[in-house]
Amino acid sequence: MKEPSDSIVSRVTALFWLKAVGSTLVIAVFFVAYFYVMNYPLCDVYGMPLLAPDLWTPVVPWTA
Repeated sequence: MKEPSDSIVSRVTALFWLKAVGSTLVIAVFFVAYFYVMNYPLCDVYGMPLLAPDLWTPVVPWTA
C-alpha cells in the first residue's frame, strides 16, 4: 500500500516545470490586465458616499 506522502510527492513533482511556468504566466497576464484596467477604466470613477459605519470607524495615523 502506498503511503499518503508518496501520493503528495508524486503530485507535486508531476509536470513540475509546466506548473511553475504556467502559474507564473497566468499571474503575470493577470497583473498586466489589472494595471491596464486601472489606468484606462471604461467608466468615470467616482467616490463612494460616506455611510454610518464609515463615521463609526476612527481613522488613526498608522492606518492612513
